[in-house]
Amino acid sequence: MDIAQKIDYKGIIWLVLGVALAALLVQLDMVSNFLLSFNQLGYLGAFLAGLLYAFSFTAAIGVLLIVNMAVEMPLLAVSIVAALGTVLGDYLIFSFIRDTFFKQIKYEYEEVKEEVKAVLHPNRYVRWLLIALGLIIIASPIPDEIGVSLLGLSRIKKPYFIGLTYILNFIGIFLLLSIASKIAG
Repeated sequence: MDIAQKIDYKGIIWLVLGVALAALLVQLDMVSNFLLSFNQLGYLGAFLAGLLYAFSFTAAIGVLLIVNMAVEMPLLAVSIVAALGTVLGDYLIFSFIRDTFFKQIKYEYEEVKEEVKAVLHPNRYVRWLLIALGLIIIASPIPDEIGVSLLGLSRIKKPYFIGLTYILNFIGIFLLLSIASKIAG
C-alpha cells in the first residue's frame, strides 16, 4: 500500500465542506438574520462563535460570526470571550484524543507495540517539537484539531494546555479581527 492510500482525507474534506457551507450561507439572505441573532446574544454569542471556530467543519462559520460581532462589539472583548469558547472546543478535542483515542490505541497495539510506544512516549526533544508545532497551529486560523492532537501526543498537562490554548487562541482571534477591521476600514 503506498502512502497516498494510507492518508486519511476526512479532516481535509470536513474543512473544505465547512468553507463551502460558509460561502454558500454568505450568499443567502437568511445569513444576515443568523449573524444578527448571534450579535443579539452579545457575549454568549461570541462564546458560541468561538466554540464553532475550534472545529474544522464549523471554523469558517465561526470566523464569519466572530468578525461580524466585532463590528458592533469591542474588538478586545470579542477576542477575550471568543477565545474562551475556542478553548472549550479545544479541550473537548484534547480530552477525546487523550482520554479515549489514545487509550483505545494502547489497548489494541500488540502488533505494532514499539512503533506506537515511540509515538505515545516521545523523548523530550520530540515532545517539545510536538508542543511547539501544536501551539503554532492553534494560534493560526487553521482549525485546531491537528494542533490539539499534537499537544495530546506530547503529554502536556491539562492546566498548561488550557492556559496556553487560551493565550494563543486570543492572540489568533485578536489578530484576525484586527486584520478584518483594517480591511473593512
